[in-house]
Amino acid sequence: MELAFQQMSENNPKQFIDKAQWDRFFNEKCEDDKEEREMYEDVWRLLGCEKSGKMDFAQFLLFMCVGTADQKTKLTASFALADRKCAGKLTEKTLREVFERPILQQRRQETGNKKAQLTPEEKAHIQAKAREFTEAVDIDKDGIITLEDFLNSYEDHEELFEELFAFDGLCDEGGD
Repeated sequence: MELAFQQMSENNPKQFIDKAQWDRFFNEKCEDDKEEREMYEDVWRLLGCEKSGKMDFAQFLLFMCVGTADQKTKLTASFALADRKCAGKLTEKTLREVFERPILQQRRQETGNKKAQLTPEEKAHIQAKAREFTEAVDIDKDGIITLEDFLNSYEDHEELFEELFAFDGLCDEGGD
């Protein structure tokens, strides 16, 4: 993996992959597959590379591990990505933030406005999606989704998981 990282970060004495290198590599790899290309864009954002504009070796290792992991590992990584406060739980509020994130990120990119807001319709839609997810996945109905709830509910509610941005590209059929 170290060799792969070195190849992707070639000509970079500080040993990180910048956005141009990432794009060049995956543009060649994905060619005309728009969905696959979008997945790699999501990975860049999910690993926190968008803010810094670069990917370090630790982030690269996470990217490589998720790509080859089994379903339980992917789900656990997905849970951790959503649980930004490392509280070991997801609430309806946390889920709303996860659903809001891609919309706001895209709006900020398009407008350049760092204080982009959701419309009232978007807020209502996101609130309904977060409530539906919580009701379906929260096994003991205490308003808190634990990792155990999350793992045990995936098979019965896979379609709900697919709608969560933080899980996009992680919880698919590949790599099992």
